Amino acid sequence: MIFCLGDGRCESSGEGYQKNHRVFNKDVSEDEYGKIKKTLDIKIKVTEWIKQDDGGHLKTYSYIEAWKNWLKESTDEQRQAILNIKQFDEKIFKEITGLTKKDLEGNSGRKNKLIAKANELKEKADQLLKEAKNM
Repeated sequence: MIFCLGDGRCESSGEGYQKNHRVFNKDVSEDEYGKIKKTLDIKIKVTEWIKQDDGGHLKTYSYIEAWKNWLKESTDEQRQAILNIKQFDEKIFKEITGLTKKDLEGNSGRKNKLIAKANELKEKADQLLKEAKNM
């Protein structure tokens, strides 16, 4: 199962619970399941050793906190791999992780817009420089 939910948040029964080759509560072929699984590089840390002068301590995160931490540390490619899953269901994903599609899209959408704007301004600046040199 990849991103599947049972009847409720902590229920061990229902549509998405313990069924083979399911992605976002939808049946997929064994081959497709394997391909999707290979594209995902997700390691959620629910515990982390915090070093301190006195040695440190083990920090425990809730599942939602762990996903938020993963989001901060993940790459655009890791987030995009989830969004690229044909069966992606934002409602199920949010129930499991506490994250939205917009969270996954993150800065990459903003980054691409900024790069496009910068390129546009650069072209305009190059054009103005060329005109100034021809004066």
